Amino acid sequence: LENMINALRAFGASFIDQEGNSSSSQGMQSKMDPHSIHEGFLLKVSGIVVKEWQKRYCVLTKKEMRWFLEKDRSLKPRNSVPLVGATIKLEHRSAVDKKYVFSLRPLSVQKKYYLACGSEQNRCCWVKALETITGRKAEAVVGTTVLRKGSLDRGG
Repeated sequence: LENMINALRAFGASFIDQEGNSSSSQGMQSKMDPHSIHEGFLLKVSGIVVKEWQKRYCVLTKKEMRWFLEKDRSLKPRNSVPLVGATIKLEHRSAVDKKYVFSLRPLSVQKKYYLACGSEQNRCCWVKALETITGRKAEAVVGTTVLRKGSLDRGG
């Protein structure tokens, strides 16, 4: 685990302070889960009928990605997805109407999760961590159907 964390730091990974702000000088003491590989706030497409981008606190472990409504150790995860066999894609901005987006499609769940970061550097950290865990390289999405608020596909 320590080697994985050091590898992420080498790629510019930063860790999250108590307010959810990224800071490499904060170290690991501010992480919500001391066993997590990476964590922080992301925007995630949520909703059954109307799809909207909502802020979630995401925690990446060796086996799954969990997200919470806020950063609070006492809360249960809102949801989690297994990472074994998951595929990762770098989504094109015009396809999802957001910058710095990647998608995650778990092997055992027939759904694609869209997640947006605040910067390209942050997206690189999340993707590198996911690539390390899954053992799979992220794919770049070139031409795809435009997915906008209210029209995101349910199945991926």
